Amino acid sequence: MDPEAAAEWIIRRIEGYAKLRGVKIPKDILDIFRTPVRELGAYNRERVIQANNLGVAAIREIVVREKARGARTVRVRPGLTLPLEWHHHYETIYMTDLPWFISGVVQNAFLVNQVAGETRKWRSL
Repeated sequence: MDPEAAAEWIIRRIEGYAKLRGVKIPKDILDIFRTPVRELGAYNRERVIQANNLGVAAIREIVVREKARGARTVRVRPGLTLPLEWHHHYETIYMTDLPWFISGVVQNAFLVNQVAGETRKWRSL
């Protein structure tokens, strides 16, 4: 799978989740998700933080909901199981070092979101 296609799949999932909640994600947030990390200086720092925290919260909620609906899962580390589809898309992004900001957002969602002050790995069994 193409890493950009994997990233777009994740971004679409975040957008879909927001729509279900009656929220439209602003275009600049979506643009930030697709921006290479080295180019984030073009955006307001607070907006980048908002994009990260919105993405992390949405990804975690989507993962929890999908597992509750019975999605097939895989254990990725002690304390974390992910739906297979999420694991596949994340692994594609991670293994290819996709430089888009969404890559870090997903990693923050599945590990520790230090941007939000977390100090422990996210757990979801």
